[in-house]
Amino acid sequence: MKIKIPFYRKIFFKAMIGLSFLLALGFFGTYYIAQKYVHSVIYEDLKKEFDVAQNITENFITFIGQTSQVWASRIIYNQDLREGIKQKDSNKLDLFLKKNKKEISSDAIILLDAKGQLLSQIGSSHEKNSYLSYLDIVSQTLKTKSSVTKIARERESFIIYSSSLIYEDDVLLGIMMIGYFINDIFLENIKNNTQLEIALIGNSAVMSSTKWGEQNNLDTLVVNYITYQRLLKKDEIKNIIYKNRSYVIAAKPLKDLESLTEGSILLGLSNDAFLMQQEKVFNQTFIWFLSIFVFSIALMLFFISRYTNILEKLNQSAQKMSTQEVPEPLLLSTNDELESLANSFNHMVNAIDGKNEELRAINNDLEVKIKDAVQEIRDKDTLLQEQSKMAALGELLANIAHQWRQPLSAITTNVTGLQIQKEYGVEVKDDELIEKLKNINTTAQHMSETIESFRDFYKSDKEMKKVNIKHLIEKTIKLLQSKFDHKDIQIITDLEDIEVEILEGELIQVFMNLLSNAYDVLEDKKQEEKVVMVDMHAHDQYLICEVKDNGGGVQKDIINKVFDPYFTTKHQSRGTGIGLYMSAQMIKNHLHGDIGVYNETFEYKNINYTGANFKITLHKGAS
Repeated sequence: MKIKIPFYRKIFFKAMIGLSFLLALGFFGTYYIAQKYVHSVIYEDLKKEFDVAQNITENFITFIGQTSQVWASRIIYNQDLREGIKQKDSNKLDLFLKKNKKEISSDAIILLDAKGQLLSQIGSSHEKNSYLSYLDIVSQTLKTKSSVTKIARERESFIIYSSSLIYEDDVLLGIMMIGYFINDIFLENIKNNTQLEIALIGNSAVMSSTKWGEQNNLDTLVVNYITYQRLLKKDEIKNIIYKNRSYVIAAKPLKDLESLTEGSILLGLSNDAFLMQQEKVFNQTFIWFLSIFVFSIALMLFFISRYTNILEKLNQSAQKMSTQEVPEPLLLSTNDELESLANSFNHMVNAIDGKNEELRAINNDLEVKIKDAVQEIRDKDTLLQEQSKMAALGELLANIAHQWRQPLSAITTNVTGLQIQKEYGVEVKDDELIEKLKNINTTAQHMSETIESFRDFYKSDKEMKKVNIKHLIEKTIKLLQSKFDHKDIQIITDLEDIEVEILEGELIQVFMNLLSNAYDVLEDKKQEEKVVMVDMHAHDQYLICEVKDNGGGVQKDIINKVFDPYFTTKHQSRGTGIGLYMSAQMIKNHLHGDIGVYNETFEYKNINYTGANFKITLHKGAS
């Protein structure tokens, strides 16, 4: 039956709605992307321009420093200077500095002795005879024995000092320092090489600056101090309004400063040219993005219109096939995936009948295989149960033999004694005979009780009944006690008196398996203390039983396999690998609980031990 699809549910209609939405979304997205793109491009270019301006400023400062080093290196060889230093003639030194300051057009000259004490100065604010060794330029010059250039702060301005050492016959006489102030004229000369405005800032005060678009230089920072510090630390660019003019500014740390001086470079660009360039780049970028988007939409509409007709044909053929009607072959010549899809569809239609027949045959065969597999699983489960019973029976016989060994020895001793007395003609008194017969009878009764106890433990009934778990564990331990005592293995219990409705025989076999497993681990251990701890307590609606030993624990690479069938680390003569597997199956399937194992480190008699802890969780109510 052909299904008529309303127009509003057709792919073409949905595609048109989707494309209209995409067109609107794309338009605004294109606008947003163009803005972001232009913003990032312009700001990256601006950052580069700021970096260039900073480099020019620093290079200019470096050049001035090198110039002052040249002058310093030139005048230190004057003989009058050396004589004045040796004689400590202040007047002679002052005249010498004053003359040379004028010749080299410097702003300040400082002369120090070999220890950094000021001998004479002109143009600086330092007092005569004061020690300037605290200055970086002085300490570094003395330490490195070479010329050093540093920027210091004097008279609310930055000054570039360069040092030079004065020697005579390899003896240090003093240090000459020549300085040039970085003033407004200095920055205006730098500005000739760039379109940016420049200002040098000390802390929050303006040391010197260019005109910043006006006739007057800067007198205060163009932004507040906190904003300026953020610009310095994060290398950001910020738009500001300063005296009714818009600027884009950035701040850079000033290099080669004295440690007692804080300084930075403030760079600014008038925002008018910046905005015009930004608008131009944005318009070009937006038109480029929008053209690509419109072309893409038109191309998508063409292909959607073309392929929706083909999809309609495929849909009609699929509907016929769903009603077990054989559709006509689809003949397409699009030379693309749709043609390949149509050909595959035709092959699928041709193969459906044959595949249906094959599926019926496979279903029939699968049914038989499932039955066989289920039967095989049941047979394996039965075999495992039988093997578990045989293993338990073997453990039972071993325990009985161990329990009977001492009583049989006592009976044999009494009987053999009577036999020897009789053979050698020794008179056996009636009292002695009665006493030995009583001992034999008592021992035989004990052996009979042992058999009865083991028989009760291995009853095969599957009846649920209320059992005192504490008594059950204590009886189990009592039957195994002599075997553990023989190997000096202590069993320590901490048991809560709790009754639980459960399958008694199943839980007994689990505890016998866990205790026997602990015995096997500790039997041959060469250690002073061999301990098995059995704890049982109630937690909310659950009963928690733990059996742990100090046998060293289970290796990490096999601990997840201990409950697998036929997995054992014991010799084949001592283990089959089904005890723990069957214990886990009984706990999970018959007792509706859970069992797990992990290694635990605990303290016993002030010594830390590690061993395996088997933890059983049972519900306190009916299972």
